[in-house]
Amino acid sequence: MIAGVIVWLIKKDESSFIRKHAAATFNFHLAMTLAMAATYLFVIVTLGIGVLVIWPVWIVLALVWFFYSVSSSINGFKGKESSYPFGIPVLS
Repeated sequence: MIAGVIVWLIKKDESSFIRKHAAATFNFHLAMTLAMAATYLFVIVTLGIGVLVIWPVWIVLALVWFFYSVSSSINGFKGKESSYPFGIPVLS
């Protein structure tokens, strides 16, 4: 998430491709971070009992996070457009 915002700040005026890709990266990682924080909050509020319900969600979130991070990094390196399944539109 930090790398996405740093690249966006440095390169946003040089290339529209890099600007869009860095913004999408930041937005996706922000959404994933907030989703994971919400699941941790759920476990805390339920005094740990919620972990019985939430562990499959953690696995799915981790796999989605990893897959789209690697996939979009490879596509960006190749100069191809890539999209994330969701994100909170903070940067554009």
